[in-house]
Amino acid sequence: MVFSSRVIPGNERAIGTVQDNLVRRGVRLMTDADHAIHVSGHPARDELRRLYRLVKPPVAVPVHGEWRHLSAHAELAQEAGATPVLLEDGDILNLAPGRIEIIDSAPVGRLVLDGNRLVPLTGGVMAARRRMLFNGVAVASVAVDEAGRLRGRPHISAPGLFDADDPESGRVADELAEAIADLPASQRRDDTALTEAAKTALRRVLGRRLLKRPLVDVHVLRV
Repeated sequence: MVFSSRVIPGNERAIGTVQDNLVRRGVRLMTDADHAIHVSGHPARDELRRLYRLVKPPVAVPVHGEWRHLSAHAELAQEAGATPVLLEDGDILNLAPGRIEIIDSAPVGRLVLDGNRLVPLTGGVMAARRRMLFNGVAVASVAVDEAGRLRGRPHISAPGLFDADDPESGRVADELAEAIADLPASQRRDDTALTEAAKTALRRVLGRRLLKRPLVDVHVLRV
């Protein structure tokens, strides 16, 4: 049994199992580790030229490889009499009816299956998830009157950062209360301004006490 291709990283265990089972049956193995038998799965230029002579395609769409590889293939296709069309990721190519041309572009990128939905790997959802993984999350609930004066102590919920009975949570709440009390009256009367200022204050307190930058949120309730 000749294994002329190299092992793609990540498949070592599965291929090793197949090879072990073959040897158990008395098969002699030949791999690129023992013999100069490796061959590429990609055709060379002469092989591509022969393919173009046989098929005679009017249009060629190079695929697979970096842009430099696609460009080289396009030049070879043009030499063989085909009209090359180079595509970027997401390009939509019209094959029929009418002209063969790029007519539109679709959103592309790496997606993550999150439960029953697909979300961008580099989007805000996964960025927040990674931040929570390493730095945790903290949510503060703050009750204020119409003038923005505190009504009671802020409530801090920080799973992954504090246990329910951790006194540090109370100290964070006290420092947050002090920061809110020091805000200008005009800022405390505006819900949006108060929420953003409280978030900033909560980040600073947690950063100073825990040396972390968790994802934070603040719920402001007017009473």
